[in-house]
Amino acid sequence: MWTFALFAVSFLARPIGGFVWGHIGDRIGRRNALAWSILIMTSATVCIGLLPGALQLGLWAPALLLFFRVMQGFSASGEYAGASAYLVEYAPVSL
Repeated sequence: MWTFALFAVSFLARPIGGFVWGHIGDRIGRRNALAWSILIMTSATVCIGLLPGALQLGLWAPALLLFFRVMQGFSASGEYAGASAYLVEYAPVSL
């Protein structure tokens, strides 16, 4: 059950990330916000891949996994919303 809860936490962080990334995209530009959200998603994914197990870190291993999953969920909303808004804003006008 804890595994499913850990997986679901990233989905709970997405609405918060959507508000934050939308604000950042409006202030500094969609391209910069999209680039930063991709960098955060990539770094969180790499950190999850390199995370040692519970034998090495003890209780810090699931805590760090939870933190990186929240980072993934937070940045995923910026990627989805930012990429779609960026494409719509910069797409050529078709006749």
